[in-house]
Amino acid sequence: MDRLQRFWNAISTWQAGGPDASPEERHGATQNTEQQTAELARVSQALQTEIARRRSVEEALRESEARYRLLLEHAPAGLYELDLTNERFTTANDVLCEYTGYTREEFLSLNPSDLLTDESHKRYLQRQAKILAGEEASGTVEYTIRG
Repeated sequence: MDRLQRFWNAISTWQAGGPDASPEERHGATQNTEQQTAELARVSQALQTEIARRRSVEEALRESEARYRLLLEHAPAGLYELDLTNERFTTANDVLCEYTGYTREEFLSLNPSDLLTDESHKRYLQRQAKILAGEEASGTVEYTIRG
Protein backbone atom coordinates (compact mmCIF):
# COMPACT_ATOMS: atom_id res chain seq x y z
CA MET A 1 0.00 0.00 0.00
CA ASP A 2 1.53 3.32 -0.97
CA ARG A 3 1.76 6.35 1.32
CA LEU A 4 -1.07 8.25 -0.34
CA GLN A 5 -3.47 5.33 0.05
CA ARG A 6 -2.51 4.91 3.73
CA PHE A 7 -3.02 8.63 4.28
CA TRP A 8 -6.44 8.51 2.61
CA ASN A 9 -7.43 5.47 4.69
CA ALA A 10 -6.36 7.25 7.88
CA ILE A 11 -8.43 10.30 6.95
CA SER A 12 -11.42 8.13 6.10
CA THR A 13 -11.11 6.25 9.39
CA TRP A 14 -10.81 9.50 11.33
CA GLN A 15 -13.84 10.99 9.55
CA ALA A 16 -15.79 7.82 10.25
CA GLY A 17 -15.25 8.11 14.00
CA GLY A 18 -11.97 6.27 14.44
CA PRO A 19 -11.01 2.57 14.32
CA ASP A 20 -13.37 1.65 17.18
CA ALA A 21 -16.49 3.22 15.61
CA SER A 22 -19.49 0.99 15.01
CA PRO A 23 -20.71 0.42 11.43
CA GLU A 24 -23.66 2.72 12.16
CA GLU A 25 -21.32 5.51 13.32
CA ARG A 26 -19.14 5.05 10.26
CA HIS A 27 -22.16 5.13 7.97
CA GLY A 28 -23.43 8.33 9.66
CA ALA A 29 -20.02 9.97 9.36
CA THR A 30 -19.85 9.01 5.69
CA GLN A 31 -23.29 10.49 5.06
CA ASN A 32 -22.30 13.66 6.93
CA THR A 33 -19.13 13.94 4.85
CA GLU A 34 -21.14 13.48 1.65
CA GLN A 35 -23.61 16.18 2.73
CA GLN A 36 -20.79 18.57 3.58
CA THR A 37 -19.10 17.85 0.25
CA ALA A 38 -22.35 18.51 -1.62
CA GLU A 39 -22.85 21.77 0.30
CA LEU A 40 -19.28 22.85 -0.46
CA ALA A 41 -19.89 22.12 -4.15
CA ARG A 42 -23.04 24.30 -4.10
CA VAL A 43 -21.22 27.12 -2.32
CA SER A 44 -18.28 26.83 -4.70
CA GLN A 45 -20.62 27.07 -7.70
CA ALA A 46 -22.38 30.09 -6.20
CA LEU A 47 -19.03 31.80 -5.60
CA GLN A 48 -17.89 31.08 -9.15
CA THR A 49 -21.14 32.56 -10.48
CA GLU A 50 -20.73 35.66 -8.30
CA ILE A 51 -17.09 36.11 -9.37
CA ALA A 52 -18.11 35.86 -13.04
CA ARG A 53 -20.89 38.40 -12.49
CA ARG A 54 -18.55 40.85 -10.76
CA ARG A 55 -15.95 40.49 -13.50
CA SER A 56 -18.63 41.26 -16.06
CA VAL A 57 -19.76 44.33 -14.11
CA GLU A 58 -16.15 45.52 -13.73
CA GLU A 59 -15.58 45.15 -17.48
CA ALA A 60 -18.76 47.09 -18.25
CA LEU A 61 -17.62 49.82 -15.85
CA ARG A 62 -14.20 50.03 -17.53
CA GLU A 63 -15.87 50.33 -20.93
CA SER A 64 -18.24 53.02 -19.66
CA GLU A 65 -15.37 54.99 -18.11
CA ALA A 66 -13.42 54.77 -21.38
CA ARG A 67 -16.42 56.09 -23.36
CA TYR A 68 -16.87 58.91 -20.83
CA ARG A 69 -13.20 59.91 -21.06
CA LEU A 70 -13.36 59.84 -24.86
CA LEU A 71 -16.44 62.06 -24.82
CA LEU A 72 -14.87 64.46 -22.33
CA GLU A 73 -11.63 64.74 -24.30
CA HIS A 74 -13.25 65.22 -27.71
CA ALA A 75 -16.32 67.29 -26.88
CA PRO A 76 -16.50 70.55 -28.82
CA ALA A 77 -17.35 72.46 -25.62
CA GLY A 78 -15.35 73.23 -22.52
CA LEU A 79 -16.13 70.62 -19.88
CA TYR A 80 -14.93 70.08 -16.34
CA GLU A 81 -15.61 68.02 -13.25
CA LEU A 82 -15.70 69.64 -9.87
CA ASP A 83 -15.37 68.30 -6.33
CA LEU A 84 -18.05 70.41 -4.65
CA THR A 85 -16.99 69.52 -1.13
CA ASN A 86 -13.41 70.73 -1.60
CA GLU A 87 -14.26 73.29 -4.30
CA ARG A 88 -11.55 71.99 -6.61
CA PHE A 89 -11.64 71.09 -10.28
CA THR A 90 -10.79 67.42 -10.80
CA THR A 91 -10.91 67.27 -14.61
CA ALA A 92 -10.86 69.78 -17.44
CA ASN A 93 -10.80 69.12 -21.17
CA ASP A 94 -8.52 70.76 -23.73
CA VAL A 95 -11.26 73.06 -25.06
CA LEU A 96 -11.79 74.58 -21.62
CA CYS A 97 -8.06 75.01 -21.05
CA GLU A 98 -7.65 76.65 -24.45
CA TYR A 99 -10.63 78.92 -23.84
CA THR A 100 -9.40 80.05 -20.41
CA GLY A 101 -5.73 80.24 -21.35
CA TYR A 102 -4.64 78.01 -18.48
CA THR A 103 -2.68 74.79 -18.75
CA ARG A 104 -4.53 71.77 -17.39
CA GLU A 105 -2.34 71.75 -14.27
CA GLU A 106 -2.98 75.45 -13.66
CA PHE A 107 -6.70 75.05 -14.20
CA LEU A 108 -6.94 72.09 -11.84
CA SER A 109 -5.27 74.11 -9.10
CA LEU A 110 -7.94 76.83 -9.28
CA ASN A 111 -10.96 77.36 -7.10
CA PRO A 112 -14.18 78.25 -8.98
CA SER A 113 -14.28 81.61 -7.22
CA ASP A 114 -10.91 82.41 -8.86
CA LEU A 115 -12.51 82.17 -12.30
CA LEU A 116 -16.11 83.30 -12.11
CA THR A 117 -17.60 86.75 -12.38
CA ASP A 118 -19.51 87.90 -9.32
CA GLU A 119 -22.90 87.02 -10.86
CA SER A 120 -21.73 83.57 -11.98
CA HIS A 121 -20.12 82.92 -8.61
CA LYS A 122 -23.44 83.70 -6.94
CA ARG A 123 -25.25 81.16 -9.21
CA TYR A 124 -22.48 78.65 -8.54
CA LEU A 125 -22.85 79.00 -4.74
CA GLN A 126 -26.64 78.62 -4.95
CA ARG A 127 -26.32 75.46 -7.04
CA GLN A 128 -23.58 74.09 -4.78
CA ALA A 129 -25.75 74.63 -1.68
CA LYS A 130 -28.66 72.77 -3.31
CA ILE A 131 -26.50 69.82 -4.31
CA LEU A 132 -24.78 69.55 -0.94
CA ALA A 133 -28.21 69.69 0.75
CA GLY A 134 -29.30 66.71 -1.33
CA GLU A 135 -31.72 68.72 -3.44
CA GLU A 136 -32.02 68.28 -7.18
CA ALA A 137 -30.09 70.78 -9.27
CA SER A 138 -30.88 69.59 -12.76
CA GLY A 139 -30.40 71.35 -16.02
CA THR A 140 -27.49 72.93 -17.77
CA VAL A 141 -25.79 75.89 -16.18
CA GLU A 142 -23.52 78.32 -17.94
CA TYR A 143 -21.07 80.46 -16.04
CA THR A 144 -19.16 83.52 -17.17
CA ILE A 145 -15.47 83.63 -16.35
CA ARG A 146 -13.45 86.73 -15.58
CA GLY A 147 -11.22 88.28 -18.09
